[in-house]
Amino acid sequence: MFGVVSRRLAVLGGAAILAVTGTSVAAQAAPTPLNWGPVAATQTPPARLFAAMTFDSARNRTVLFGGGSSSFKNYSDTWEFDGVTWVQRTPANSPPALVAPAMAFDSRRSVAVEFGGQTSSAYSADTWEWDGNNWTLRTFAAAPAARLWSTMAYDSARGRIVLFGGSNGSDLGDTWEYDGTSWTRMTPATAPAARSQAAMAYDPGLGRVVLFGGRNAGGRLGDTWEWDGNNWTQFTPSPSPSPRSWHSMAFDPQVGRIVLFAGDHVEPYALGPTNDTWEWDGANWTQDWTAVTPAARSGQAMALDPNGRLVMFGGSDGLIPGVFYSDTEELGLGIATPAGNPALSLPASQDFGSVNVGATSASAHVYVLNSGTGPMLTSISTTGDFAVSTTTCPMSPNPLAAGAACLVFYAFTPTAAGDRFGSLVFTGNLPGGSQSIALHGIGISPVPDFSISASPNTISVVQGSSSYTDILTTAIATPGRVDLSALVSPAGLTATVSPTTVAAGGLSILSVSAGYGTAPGTYTVMVTGTEGAFSHSTAVAVAVTLKGIVNGGFETGDLTGWTSTGSTAVGQQAHSGSYAGQMGSPAFATTDSSLAQTFSVPATGGKLVFWYQTFCPDKVKNDWFTVTLREGDTGVTTVLQRPVCSRTFSWTKVVANLSSYAGHSVTLTFLNHDDGNPADPTFTLVDDVRLI
Repeated sequence: MFGVVSRRLAVLGGAAILAVTGTSVAAQAAPTPLNWGPVAATQTPPARLFAAMTFDSARNRTVLFGGGSSSFKNYSDTWEFDGVTWVQRTPANSPPALVAPAMAFDSRRSVAVEFGGQTSSAYSADTWEWDGNNWTLRTFAAAPAARLWSTMAYDSARGRIVLFGGSNGSDLGDTWEYDGTSWTRMTPATAPAARSQAAMAYDPGLGRVVLFGGRNAGGRLGDTWEWDGNNWTQFTPSPSPSPRSWHSMAFDPQVGRIVLFAGDHVEPYALGPTNDTWEWDGANWTQDWTAVTPAARSGQAMALDPNGRLVMFGGSDGLIPGVFYSDTEELGLGIATPAGNPALSLPASQDFGSVNVGATSASAHVYVLNSGTGPMLTSISTTGDFAVSTTTCPMSPNPLAAGAACLVFYAFTPTAAGDRFGSLVFTGNLPGGSQSIALHGIGISPVPDFSISASPNTISVVQGSSSYTDILTTAIATPGRVDLSALVSPAGLTATVSPTTVAAGGLSILSVSAGYGTAPGTYTVMVTGTEGAFSHSTAVAVAVTLKGIVNGGFETGDLTGWTSTGSTAVGQQAHSGSYAGQMGSPAFATTDSSLAQTFSVPATGGKLVFWYQTFCPDKVKNDWFTVTLREGDTGVTTVLQRPVCSRTFSWTKVVANLSSYAGHSVTLTFLNHDDGNPADPTFTLVDDVRLI
C-alpha cells in the first residue's frame, strides 16, 4: 500500500526523526496502515474553524493561530501542541484576531510565517513570523494583496514559502514566493484558475508543492496541480478526491506521501462536509479506508506533530448554527481501533417500477452509513435481476469507519415479464452476518416499435441529376415490417425509396431527382415509416443547385456532360486547351451528328459564348453546321447559328444573348449535317462553350 519507501521517516519508539527540511529521509520497513485516533489532551484550544496551523520542526511543536468561533468571534490566540496536550502561549506581540490566514514553517530560518486572513472589519495583507517566543510583523516594499483563504506551503529544497490564490471579494490566481527577505510575484506560463479555499503541501521526495481543489465562481474544484519553482503542471488522475473546498493537506513522513482530509465536497447525491482521507504519490490519488475517522467537517487545520503523525484540529459540520469542533485527532501508524459493533443504516426496500424485458433501468442509489461503533468489513452482492453498477464503498479488507458513509449505485434488467424480486446484500461483520435491501421491479414485454434516421440527412443535387442517401431503421423489441414513403416540400423534386418495405433494422435508399426546371433552393424530403400503430419520420434537407454548362471546353478528354448522336468524338485541334468536341468525320461520310446539353440560364440572364470551326468541301444546300436553343417549358426553338458550310480552317466566335431565357432551362444543340457523299465528308469542331 505504501510503495515509496525512500520518502518515509523512521519512527523509533514513538518519536519521529523529523528530518523534513531536506529531500533525504530515512526508510522504514513494513509499516502498518494509517488510522485516525483521538488525542486525550488535558487542555485544548476553544472550538473554531479557519485557524492556521503548521509544524515547527526546530522546536518539535505544532503551532496554531486564530480562526473563528460559532459566535462569529475571531481569535488572536497562539497555541502549541507537544504531542500530548495543547499549551496556550502569551507572546508580547501578536497578530490581530484573524480568521482564515495562511501559515507555513520556514525550517531554514526556524520561524512560522503567517500571511493574510480577515479581521472583524478588513482583509489583511500582513506578514507575521513566530519564533517560538514572540510574533514579529514584517514589512515589505512589495507583497501580496490583502486576502483570506489563500494557501501556503514551504519548499524546503529551495528555501521558499509558496503562496497561491485567496479572495479579497474576488477570486485570486496569483503565485508568490517568500524567501525571508522579500515577497516575489511569480509569472508561470500556466497556472491554476483563480480560486480561494484550496489546500497545498510540499512533498520533499517529489521536490514539488502540490495544490488540490478550492472554490471559485464556478463552484467547488477538484483539480490537482504541482509547482516546481518555475511553473504549475496539472495532473488528471483517476480516481481523484471529489471536488471540495476548506479541506486540509499535509505531508506525512510515515508513508512518504501528501495526505488530504475532509472538506466541503460535492459528488453525485452527496454535498457538504465529508471525512474521507486520501494520499497523493506524485501520480495518483489513493483513498485511505481508515478503521476510524473523525466526524465529517470542513474548515479544520492539519499539520505534522511531534509524534511524527498528522494532527487535525477544529472545523465545523457546515450547518447553521451547526457544531464547531474542538477535538484533536491524529493520523498515524500503529493506532489500534476496538472492534466495536458496526451497523448499517439502510432503507428497507427499493422499487424500480416497470422496465422492458431486456432493457436496463436508470441506476438507483443508496446512501450507506455505518451507524455503529466499530469499523465495518463487508462485501456487496445482489440477487435476482439486479446488479451493482458502481460504488464508492470500500470492500473488505478495507473498512468503512463508524460514522463514515458511501454510495452504492445499482440497476434493474428484467429477464422475464411480471414481478421480479431480489436483494442488495451487505455481508460481513454485521449483526446476523448480513443486512440487505429488498428490491422489486416489473418486467414488461415491449410492444414492437422502431426508430428511423437518414445518413446523411443533408444532401445536394444539381438540376437534371439525382442524389441518394441511406434510410436506416432500428428495431425496438421484436422486428416487424416497416412501410416507407417520401413526401417533398415544396413541390419540385421527385423522391422515391427503394425498397418501400423493410424489416425493422433494415436499410432503404432514398433517391432524390431534380429536373432542369426545378428551381434552385432548399427542399425537405420527409421519409415516414409505419409499423402497425407506430409511425416515425426523419427529414432530409436537399439543396438544389443551378446546372451550368458542363465540360464546355472538353478538357476531360471525353464528352462528359454532353448528349451525342451520330458520329462524335473529342478532337485534338482545339481552340484553347487540348481538346474540342467533334461532330462528323474527316475520314468518311455520315449523316447527322450532334452534341447537345441542357442547362439552366441564371436568373440574371447573361450570354452564351462558343467557338466553332467547320470543314465543309460541299455546298451549304448539301452539307452544313447549325446551332439551336430550345426553351424547356414551351419547346420553342431559336436558331443561334444559321446553316453554314465553310472550309476557311479558322475558328468563329458566336455570342448569344440569353436575357429572354433568364431562370429557364434550355437545350443547346450543335448539329453537323453530311449528305453522305463519300467524296466530300463534312465535320465540325466546337470548343470553349460557356456562360458569361
